[in-house]
Amino acid sequence: SSSALLYRFRHRAENQDAATYPIALEYEVSLRYYVLGLRFAGSPHAYHSIGSAMAVHANTYAQVRGFPRREAAEDFYLLNKLAKLGRIQQLSGESVEPSSRSSNRVPFGTGASIKMSLASPRQERQVYHPMIFEYLRSWQASIADALIQPTLARDLPLTVATRAKRNPKIEVERLLEALETSQALSRAQSAFKGSASMAPQRIQDSLDAFRTLKLVHSLRDTGLEDLDLRRGLDQAPFIKIGQEAWALGIEQVAATLESLDYP
Repeated sequence: SSSALLYRFRHRAENQDAATYPIALEYEVSLRYYVLGLRFAGSPHAYHSIGSAMAVHANTYAQVRGFPRREAAEDFYLLNKLAKLGRIQQLSGESVEPSSRSSNRVPFGTGASIKMSLASPRQERQVYHPMIFEYLRSWQASIADALIQPTLARDLPLTVATRAKRNPKIEVERLLEALETSQALSRAQSAFKGSASMAPQRIQDSLDAFRTLKLVHSLRDTGLEDLDLRRGLDQAPFIKIGQEAWALGIEQVAATLESLDYP
């Protein structure tokens, strides 16, 4: 059963300040870039966490004790808990249209991001290096291999290395280092202990959306540094718009990624 429902979303233009709209679209594109990267990697956490575009049943909400007390990203952490209770279901139909206004209510998010961009107009928006999702894809495939063939879980580093060597773009040592630093490897090893029938649930609970993001950051820290938005779109195998990323206007780019996000 579903623990949360996600509506489609698309930022709307604000009549009083047209300058914020393209900035909001850049932010929206960066959100879709991350989710499309996770989907390419085979991550079970490839969903958006936008508070204004989600619905949760009261009983399920009570089960996880509601929104966590955080200054920001409370929607991300709520969905992270809900994903352990049931499926996060993406809905079709009409889009919710969040505002593209600037805001200082919280330290990050749409409003704060727009405000920061207005203050530093020369600084391009950054996205994660697309190679990070190649590494994440190899890791997810290693986990899937070990779930299908439990003997592979006995030496998970070897299983990871064997799988990674199939992709010439991946440096095995970089991946193992990031898995160690983020504790993803040790958490997976613990999750594979015990009954094999419960291993998928233990993996789901242990390697959650937060832990996935932590691994992404660990991979970035190994030298896969963030790229400017257009360069990331050009290089990302999960976007496939190539050099058109440099020629298209931001509204066209946003429409392209929206169509990829909601096929």
